[in-house]
Amino acid sequence: MPGWGGYDYGLLAAALDVIEPYNEANNVEIARSLNPGLVLVGTSFGSGPAEAGQIWRAALLGSRGLVIWDEKSDFLAADGTPGPRGLALAPTIRELASGIGAQLIASTPHFDQVAILYSQGSFRTQWMLARLHEGGDWTARDSETEWNFIPPHRAARQRAARLLSTLGAQPRWLTADLLAGGALRPVGKDGGGLRLLVLPEVIALSDAEAAEIRGFVARGGTVLMMGEAGLYDGRSRLLPRPQLADLAPARSVARLPDDDSAALPALAALLARARVQPVIRLAAASGAALPGIESRLLRNGGVILAGLQRTAIDGISDIVLTLPPGHSATDVRRGTRLAESEPGRLRLRLAGAEPVLLSLSPARLPAPTIAAPPGIRVGGVAELRLGLAAATPAAMPVLRVEVIGPDGILRPRLSGNVALRKGSATWTLPLAANDPPGLWQVRLTDLLGGATDRLALPVAP
Repeated sequence: MPGWGGYDYGLLAAALDVIEPYNEANNVEIARSLNPGLVLVGTSFGSGPAEAGQIWRAALLGSRGLVIWDEKSDFLAADGTPGPRGLALAPTIRELASGIGAQLIASTPHFDQVAILYSQGSFRTQWMLARLHEGGDWTARDSETEWNFIPPHRAARQRAARLLSTLGAQPRWLTADLLAGGALRPVGKDGGGLRLLVLPEVIALSDAEAAEIRGFVARGGTVLMMGEAGLYDGRSRLLPRPQLADLAPARSVARLPDDDSAALPALAALLARARVQPVIRLAAASGAALPGIESRLLRNGGVILAGLQRTAIDGISDIVLTLPPGHSATDVRRGTRLAESEPGRLRLRLAGAEPVLLSLSPARLPAPTIAAPPGIRVGGVAELRLGLAAATPAAMPVLRVEVIGPDGILRPRLSGNVALRKGSATWTLPLAANDPPGLWQVRLTDLLGGATDRLALPVAP
């Protein structure tokens, strides 16, 4: 996780091509925000509904694969057959491998106009203060000791990300270097860019960071302070006066109540005051903020993928989702278009630990199309032409190809996923010499819209 042992994701994220991080203390979110091209791989240790929920969570956070830790051979037995753990997780892995995972990989994270400052200097300062206070031999501390020590910066950082996610807001993460380099300055002719900066127990700020924050506020930006800010400089030296003390009375500086039930509506009001308009908004049926819900948003051209997931393993949450203007929703896992309970709103039920995954589109997504050359024979290779019936707002839709033999049995070796680039693709169908002749079927499914196309494929001996 970020912090202990010197792990600074502000440096690591840019230095690595592939990383297998255990999802702890926002490390995955931070790394992917800082380096969207970083290849993330998740890890599975457990089984059952809780583990299925964690696998889904990793996929929504950007994981491109899964390492199975199987020291007891309960996932796969020595003879290669699935063990009890493998059987329990098979439906989750099968579903992700059947196109949904590929569609998530083909999409990019969406960020709203809000950022959280990930301050390694604040963690370092708090760690040293805690060691000075408690005394003892700090070199005897191991990773488990550090995990059980929850510094204020980590706790506040996790709370900020959790509360924003519950409201549907998607924050990006900034480091001290990005801040000092001008990440808060206006972007574009309309003066857009970030509008709300969250400082979670950021007790250490360099002069350059503090100057950028003051400039951000002077240009109309809003700062949310969680705890004290800028008590120390960038080298952990106590200052006679906090770096941002002159901002404290300003209308553009806010704080949150300690209780989440009061903090959620206060944060929603703050987002509105800062003119941050999340793409989606989540609430209970009563209109109140609903704790215990995570939201993850990805973009695929003009289509938005929204993953909504409960933080608890058991139970049910009924929520109301406010859609982006002019958008309609499709349940990606079920392949069905959803009806709005009222204009621009959906009523959804989240059960257990697995997510609801929606594609939100400004236009009806076109159906996929499939065509085959004439004269296909066993032992030959056919090139199937895949496409869409019309233009799509998606940048890279993923199609699921399923090939079914004359006996009605799915052929996994001939099936798979394909991403459409520039609206078309080919699928190679190599038929073995001992494949049976007869009427084969090819079923093509668009993951984003759920529409299908089928092709009857006569195969001659």
